[in-house]
Amino acid sequence: MGQCPNDFFCYTIKKEETLEAISKKHKIGIDALLAANPYLDPANHIAGQTIVIPLCMQSQLQCYTLGEDEGLFDVLRKFSMDLKMFCTLNPDLNPLALKGGQRVNIWNPVENGRCWDTVRQGEDIVKTAKRHGVRPIALLGANENLRPSDYVPGIKIKIPLIQS
Repeated sequence: MGQCPNDFFCYTIKKEETLEAISKKHKIGIDALLAANPYLDPANHIAGQTIVIPLCMQSQLQCYTLGEDEGLFDVLRKFSMDLKMFCTLNPDLNPLALKGGQRVNIWNPVENGRCWDTVRQGEDIVKTAKRHGVRPIALLGANENLRPSDYVPGIKIKIPLIQS
Protein backbone atom coordinates (compact mmCIF):
# COMPACT_ATOMS: atom_id res chain seq x y z
CA MET A 1 0.00 0.00 0.00
CA GLY A 2 1.55 3.29 -1.05
CA GLN A 3 0.57 6.91 -0.79
CA CYS A 4 -1.59 8.10 -3.68
CA PRO A 5 -2.72 11.65 -4.45
CA ASN A 6 -6.03 13.18 -3.40
CA ASP A 7 -6.73 11.43 -0.08
CA PHE A 8 -6.36 7.87 -1.37
CA PHE A 9 -4.08 4.92 -0.68
CA CYS A 10 -2.99 2.46 -3.35
CA TYR A 11 -3.77 -1.17 -2.61
CA THR A 12 -2.76 -4.30 -4.52
CA ILE A 13 -5.43 -6.99 -4.70
CA LYS A 14 -4.25 -10.31 -3.26
CA LYS A 15 -4.90 -13.75 -4.76
CA GLU A 16 -8.52 -14.84 -4.29
CA GLU A 17 -9.40 -11.61 -2.43
CA THR A 18 -12.90 -10.27 -3.03
CA LEU A 19 -13.88 -6.62 -3.28
CA GLU A 20 -16.24 -7.19 -0.37
CA ALA A 21 -13.33 -8.43 1.77
CA ILE A 22 -11.24 -5.41 0.73
CA SER A 23 -14.06 -2.99 1.60
CA LYS A 24 -14.55 -4.63 5.02
CA LYS A 25 -10.80 -4.66 5.70
CA HIS A 26 -10.55 -0.94 5.05
CA LYS A 27 -13.89 -0.14 6.71
CA ILE A 28 -15.44 1.48 3.65
CA GLY A 29 -18.59 0.67 1.77
CA ILE A 30 -18.36 -1.33 -1.44
CA ASP A 31 -20.04 1.61 -3.20
CA ALA A 32 -17.25 3.94 -2.04
CA LEU A 33 -14.63 1.46 -3.25
CA LEU A 34 -16.25 1.17 -6.67
CA ALA A 35 -16.77 4.94 -6.95
CA ALA A 36 -13.06 5.49 -6.26
CA ASN A 37 -12.17 2.93 -8.95
CA PRO A 38 -14.49 3.57 -11.91
CA TYR A 39 -12.35 1.36 -14.18
CA LEU A 40 -12.76 -1.61 -11.83
CA ASP A 41 -15.04 -4.41 -13.01
CA PRO A 42 -16.37 -6.13 -9.85
CA ALA A 43 -16.75 -9.40 -11.73
CA ASN A 44 -13.27 -9.36 -13.30
CA HIS A 45 -10.73 -7.97 -10.85
CA ILE A 46 -7.45 -9.87 -10.62
CA ALA A 47 -4.69 -10.48 -8.10
CA GLY A 48 -1.90 -7.96 -8.54
CA GLN A 49 -4.26 -5.25 -9.79
CA THR A 50 -3.72 -1.91 -8.03
CA ILE A 51 -6.78 -0.03 -6.82
CA VAL A 52 -7.23 3.06 -4.67
CA ILE A 53 -8.81 3.11 -1.24
CA PRO A 54 -10.54 6.39 -0.30
CA LEU A 55 -9.32 7.41 3.09
CA CYS A 56 -11.24 10.22 4.64
CA MET A 57 -9.89 8.34 7.64
CA GLN A 58 -6.71 10.44 7.35
CA SER A 59 -8.29 12.59 10.03
CA GLN A 60 -8.37 9.41 12.11
CA LEU A 61 -4.56 9.12 12.30
CA GLN A 62 -3.21 8.99 15.83
CA CYS A 63 -0.08 8.00 17.72
CA TYR A 64 0.09 4.84 19.78
CA THR A 65 2.77 4.00 22.35
CA LEU A 66 3.81 0.37 22.37
CA GLY A 67 3.58 -1.47 25.68
CA GLU A 68 6.76 -3.03 27.12
CA ASP A 69 6.08 -6.46 25.58
CA GLU A 70 4.44 -5.25 22.36
CA GLY A 71 5.96 -5.51 18.93
CA LEU A 72 5.02 -5.17 15.30
CA PHE A 73 2.61 -8.11 15.12
CA ASP A 74 0.80 -6.98 18.26
CA VAL A 75 0.17 -3.56 16.69
CA LEU A 76 -0.92 -5.06 13.35
CA ARG A 77 -3.38 -7.39 15.07
CA LYS A 78 -4.67 -4.83 17.59
CA PHE A 79 -5.41 -2.19 14.94
CA SER A 80 -6.33 -4.50 12.02
CA MET A 81 -3.52 -3.21 9.82
CA ASP A 82 -1.33 -5.02 7.35
CA LEU A 83 2.43 -4.49 7.12
CA LYS A 84 2.18 -2.28 4.02
CA MET A 85 -0.26 0.09 5.75
CA PHE A 86 1.95 0.19 8.86
CA CYS A 87 5.01 1.07 6.74
CA THR A 88 3.06 3.74 4.84
CA LEU A 89 1.97 5.36 8.10
CA ASN A 90 5.46 5.01 9.63
CA PRO A 91 7.91 5.55 6.76
CA ASP A 92 10.85 6.43 9.05
CA LEU A 93 10.57 3.33 11.25
CA ASN A 94 12.06 -0.12 10.81
CA PRO A 95 9.02 -2.29 11.59
CA LEU A 96 11.21 -5.20 12.68
CA ALA A 97 13.08 -3.09 15.23
CA LEU A 98 10.12 -1.79 17.27
CA LYS A 99 10.58 -1.62 21.04
CA GLY A 100 8.32 -1.14 24.02
CA GLY A 101 7.62 2.54 24.72
CA GLN A 102 8.12 3.52 21.07
CA ARG A 103 5.45 5.68 19.41
CA VAL A 104 3.92 4.64 16.09
CA ASN A 105 1.19 6.00 13.83
CA ILE A 106 -2.04 3.98 13.62
CA TRP A 107 -5.63 4.58 12.48
CA ASN A 108 -8.14 5.55 15.12
CA PRO A 109 -11.06 3.18 15.27
CA VAL A 110 -13.85 4.59 13.13
CA GLU A 111 -16.69 5.89 15.27
CA ASN A 112 -20.07 4.32 14.41
CA GLY A 113 -18.97 3.54 10.85
CA ARG A 114 -18.19 7.19 10.09
CA CYS A 115 -15.17 9.39 9.54
CA TRP A 116 -14.79 13.14 9.16
CA ASP A 117 -14.02 15.30 6.14
CA THR A 118 -14.27 18.93 5.08
CA VAL A 119 -16.38 20.13 2.17
CA ARG A 120 -14.00 21.42 -0.51
CA GLN A 121 -14.12 24.57 -2.61
CA GLY A 122 -16.64 24.20 -5.44
CA GLU A 123 -18.46 21.32 -3.75
CA ASP A 124 -22.01 20.97 -2.55
CA ILE A 125 -23.73 17.99 -0.95
CA VAL A 126 -24.01 16.11 -4.26
CA LYS A 127 -20.35 16.58 -5.25
CA THR A 128 -19.11 15.74 -1.75
CA ALA A 129 -21.24 12.59 -1.67
CA LYS A 130 -19.95 11.54 -5.11
CA ARG A 131 -16.32 12.06 -4.04
CA HIS A 132 -16.87 9.66 -1.13
CA GLY A 133 -18.96 7.16 -3.07
CA VAL A 134 -22.08 7.64 -0.97
CA ARG A 135 -25.56 8.96 -1.71
CA PRO A 136 -26.44 12.52 -0.65
CA ILE A 137 -29.18 11.07 1.57
CA ALA A 138 -26.50 9.07 3.42
CA LEU A 139 -24.60 12.33 4.13
CA LEU A 140 -27.77 13.92 5.44
CA GLY A 141 -28.35 10.89 7.67
CA ALA A 142 -24.81 11.06 9.05
CA ASN A 143 -25.15 14.81 9.71
CA GLU A 144 -28.61 15.11 11.22
CA ASN A 145 -28.21 18.78 12.16
CA LEU A 146 -27.29 19.96 8.65
CA ARG A 147 -29.58 20.95 5.80
CA PRO A 148 -28.46 20.45 2.17
CA SER A 149 -27.75 24.19 1.91
CA ASP A 150 -25.33 23.92 4.88
CA TYR A 151 -22.84 21.89 2.80
CA VAL A 152 -20.48 24.76 1.96
CA PRO A 153 -16.68 24.81 1.60
CA GLY A 154 -14.88 24.55 4.92
CA ILE A 155 -17.66 22.87 6.91
CA LYS A 156 -16.61 19.68 8.69
CA ILE A 157 -18.98 16.76 8.12
CA LYS A 158 -19.29 13.09 9.00
CA ILE A 159 -18.90 10.67 6.11
CA PRO A 160 -20.68 7.32 6.41
CA LEU A 161 -18.24 4.59 5.41
CA ILE A 162 -20.97 2.07 4.73
CA GLN A 163 -24.05 2.86 2.64
CA SER A 164 -27.19 3.04 4.71
